[in-house]
Amino acid sequence: DMLTDKYMRKMIIYPYSAIPKMIKKIHFNDQFPENQNIRILNKKDNKLQIRNNNKWEYVNKKEAIESLINDKNYQLDKYFEENRDSFEIKYQSRFDDFQEKIDDNDKCVFKDINTDTELVFWNSM
Repeated sequence: DMLTDKYMRKMIIYPYSAIPKMIKKIHFNDQFPENQNIRILNKKDNKLQIRNNNKWEYVNKKEAIESLINDKNYQLDKYFEENRDSFEIKYQSRFDDFQEKIDDNDKCVFKDINTDTELVFWNSM
Protein backbone atom coordinates (compact mmCIF):
# COMPACT_ATOMS: atom_id res chain seq x y z
CA ASP A 1 0.00 0.00 0.00
CA MET A 2 1.37 3.40 -1.01
CA LEU A 3 -0.55 5.23 1.70
CA THR A 4 1.45 3.88 4.60
CA ASP A 5 0.61 4.66 8.18
CA LYS A 6 3.53 7.10 8.38
CA TYR A 7 2.39 8.84 5.21
CA MET A 8 -1.24 9.13 6.33
CA ARG A 9 -0.21 10.54 9.71
CA LYS A 10 1.64 13.32 7.92
CA MET A 11 -1.45 13.99 5.77
CA ILE A 12 -3.64 14.32 8.89
CA ILE A 13 -1.18 16.75 10.48
CA TYR A 14 -1.24 18.94 7.34
CA PRO A 15 -4.77 18.36 6.04
CA TYR A 16 -5.02 21.49 3.87
CA SER A 17 -2.39 20.19 1.46
CA ALA A 18 -3.13 16.48 1.90
CA ILE A 19 -5.64 15.75 -0.87
CA PRO A 20 -3.56 16.92 -3.88
CA LYS A 21 -0.52 15.13 -2.38
CA MET A 22 -2.52 11.90 -2.08
CA ILE A 23 -3.75 12.23 -5.66
CA LYS A 24 -0.18 12.71 -6.83
CA LYS A 25 1.10 9.80 -4.77
CA ILE A 26 -1.58 7.42 -6.05
CA HIS A 27 -2.31 8.45 -9.64
CA PHE A 28 1.00 9.97 -10.76
CA ASN A 29 3.45 7.52 -9.27
CA ASP A 30 5.87 5.92 -11.73
CA GLN A 31 6.34 2.99 -9.37
CA PHE A 32 2.67 2.08 -9.79
CA PRO A 33 1.86 2.47 -13.49
CA GLU A 34 -1.39 0.54 -12.95
CA ASN A 35 -2.70 3.54 -10.99
CA GLN A 36 -1.82 6.05 -13.69
CA ASN A 37 -5.39 5.98 -14.87
CA ILE A 38 -6.26 9.64 -15.14
CA ARG A 39 -4.63 12.38 -17.19
CA ILE A 40 -5.04 15.79 -18.73
CA LEU A 41 -3.96 16.37 -22.32
CA ASN A 42 -4.78 20.03 -22.76
CA LYS A 43 -4.68 22.68 -20.03
CA LYS A 44 -7.32 24.78 -21.77
CA ASP A 45 -9.71 21.89 -22.20
CA ASN A 46 -12.45 21.20 -19.68
CA LYS A 47 -11.99 17.45 -20.08
CA LEU A 48 -9.80 14.78 -18.53
CA GLN A 49 -9.14 11.28 -19.67
CA ILE A 50 -9.77 8.28 -17.44
CA ARG A 51 -8.55 4.80 -18.25
CA ASN A 52 -11.44 2.40 -18.33
CA ASN A 53 -11.10 -1.23 -19.53
CA ASN A 54 -7.72 -0.41 -21.09
CA LYS A 55 -9.20 2.47 -23.09
CA TRP A 56 -8.83 6.20 -22.46
CA GLU A 57 -12.21 7.92 -22.17
CA TYR A 58 -12.92 11.63 -21.97
CA VAL A 59 -14.77 12.85 -18.89
CA ASN A 60 -15.86 16.22 -17.56
CA LYS A 61 -12.83 17.69 -15.79
CA LYS A 62 -14.71 19.53 -13.05
CA GLU A 63 -16.76 16.45 -12.11
CA ALA A 64 -13.79 14.07 -12.29
CA ILE A 65 -11.62 16.27 -10.08
CA GLU A 66 -14.49 16.74 -7.62
CA SER A 67 -14.97 13.00 -7.44
CA LEU A 68 -11.23 12.43 -6.97
CA ILE A 69 -11.10 15.01 -4.16
CA ASN A 70 -14.14 13.48 -2.44
CA ASP A 71 -12.63 10.02 -2.70
CA LYS A 72 -9.29 11.06 -1.18
CA ASN A 73 -11.03 13.08 1.50
CA TYR A 74 -13.10 10.04 2.41
CA GLN A 75 -9.87 8.01 2.82
CA LEU A 76 -8.31 10.77 4.88
CA ASP A 77 -11.32 11.14 7.15
CA LYS A 78 -11.68 7.38 7.59
CA TYR A 79 -8.02 7.09 8.60
CA PHE A 80 -8.42 9.95 11.04
CA GLU A 81 -11.54 8.51 12.66
CA GLU A 82 -9.85 5.13 13.10
CA ASN A 83 -6.74 6.72 14.64
CA ARG A 84 -8.05 9.91 16.23
CA ASP A 85 -6.80 9.14 19.74
CA SER A 86 -3.22 8.68 18.57
CA PHE A 87 -3.01 12.34 17.46
CA GLU A 88 -2.23 15.26 19.72
CA ILE A 89 -5.23 17.45 20.56
CA LYS A 90 -3.97 20.33 18.38
CA TYR A 91 -3.88 18.04 15.33
CA GLN A 92 -7.28 16.64 16.17
CA SER A 93 -8.80 20.11 16.26
CA ARG A 94 -6.97 21.22 13.11
CA PHE A 95 -8.32 18.20 11.28
CA ASP A 96 -11.82 18.75 12.69
CA ASP A 97 -11.71 22.36 11.45
CA PHE A 98 -10.61 21.16 8.04
CA GLN A 99 -13.42 18.59 7.82
CA GLU A 100 -15.94 21.18 8.98
CA LYS A 101 -14.86 23.48 6.13
CA ILE A 102 -15.12 20.61 3.68
CA ASP A 103 -18.60 19.76 4.97
CA ASP A 104 -19.66 23.42 4.68
CA ASN A 105 -18.29 23.59 1.12
CA ASP A 106 -15.93 26.39 2.15
CA LYS A 107 -15.18 28.23 -1.10
CA CYS A 108 -11.56 29.15 -0.24
CA VAL A 109 -10.61 25.66 0.89
CA PHE A 110 -12.17 24.04 -2.18
CA LYS A 111 -10.57 26.58 -4.51
CA ASP A 112 -7.14 25.87 -3.02
CA ILE A 113 -7.58 22.10 -3.19
CA ASN A 114 -8.87 22.33 -6.76
CA THR A 115 -6.02 24.58 -7.88
CA ASP A 116 -3.39 22.38 -6.26
CA THR A 117 -4.98 19.27 -7.78
CA GLU A 118 -4.96 20.82 -11.26
CA LEU A 119 -1.28 21.66 -10.79
CA VAL A 120 -0.60 18.01 -10.02
CA PHE A 121 -2.17 17.12 -13.39
CA TRP A 122 -0.32 19.88 -15.26
CA ASN A 123 3.04 18.96 -13.76
CA SER A 124 2.49 15.38 -14.86
CA MET A 125 1.65 16.15 -18.48
